[in-house]
Amino acid sequence: MNQFIRKSLLIFLSANNFNETEYNVATQFLITKGYKIFVASDSNSLCVGNNGAKVRPDVQIYNMRESSFAGLIIIGGEGIKNYWSNEKLLKLVTDFHKGKKLVSAICNASVILAKSGILKDKMATCYPACKLELQKGKVNFLSQPVVEEKNIITGRDPDSSFTFVQAIFNFLEN
Repeated sequence: MNQFIRKSLLIFLSANNFNETEYNVATQFLITKGYKIFVASDSNSLCVGNNGAKVRPDVQIYNMRESSFAGLIIIGGEGIKNYWSNEKLLKLVTDFHKGKKLVSAICNASVILAKSGILKDKMATCYPACKLELQKGKVNFLSQPVVEEKNIITGRDPDSSFTFVQAIFNFLEN
């Protein structure tokens, strides 16, 4: 993997109601560590967070390619529930996983990883209210801040954001 791709990460945001804490903690930490962050969404203009913050996506969902990035981070929030069965996003998750690249999700975004099938018979965490959605996908739910399963990292909630991004950084640096 070339140096540019090794330091490039794709963050997926829902068009509306993404969790601003999860997004801000992840991007600020990773940027200070020298990573280039590219925001992806299906929004044609701006993604709007749960407290009104606006983020312009760098790439549209239909233009996302696993080969251009070292990893994928899917940010939670109420709006991500609209993407739990999004075929393009599910395919992207499986492409990153097949490429043995980082696949990560926090809060209720972990359900997307479960629905893609990459968490079957593995351990993961998510926002507690979404626990049953993980279990439907034959995922072993753990009630802890962060769960790591090889190249898959899941975080529980906004309070877990810093631990989640530290786990991502450690995975990428090793």
